[in-house]
Amino acid sequence: MLGEIFHKDMVIRGPEFKLIAEGKEACIQSYVGFASAAKVISFATSEPVIDIFDDMATAKYRWNISYAMDDSEYDREGDEVLMFVREDGRWFTAWRAQGTAT
Repeated sequence: MLGEIFHKDMVIRGPEFKLIAEGKEACIQSYVGFASAAKVISFATSEPVIDIFDDMATAKYRWNISYAMDDSEYDREGDEVLMFVREDGRWFTAWRAQGTAT
């Protein structure tokens, strides 16, 4: 599924814009790694604010998550910005940046 929506040059950045993953396969593996290591207890987002500019779009929203990992439980919240590009009439996620508040 992610392979169908991630751009071939997808980039994921974390807090302080630290590079987390670069390229579609590395970005997919970052999701797979989290999903296999964590048990998500709850996850919620706000309504996104979306801006569209021809063949590019951005979406910004707040998120909060509770999850268990390595015998500990975590509660985190923050902001996320996604950038999308349209190629051959299809939208792809090209860039993701996430900042945490806690």
